[in-house]
Amino acid sequence: MNDLGLLSAHLLAVDPVFNAVPGYQGELLALALDLARRLLPAFDTPTGIPFGAVNLMRGVPPGEVCILYFLLVC
Repeated sequence: MNDLGLLSAHLLAVDPVFNAVPGYQGELLALALDLARRLLPAFDTPTGIPFGAVNLMRGVPPGEVCILYFLLVC
């Protein structure tokens, strides 16, 4: 499930109309925030164009180039 899926599932879980997950305490929102924080280093480039890969445990691998490396200097 990606970040958008986690946020969508959270919104359904907290919506009183659906009452999809009784006893839900915001766990999906916490996971979405954790995933977003792990992905942020991929966007830490001079141009803002993200790196092509990011390891969710270790960050951006050494030597990784941005997605448009051959068109722009990152």
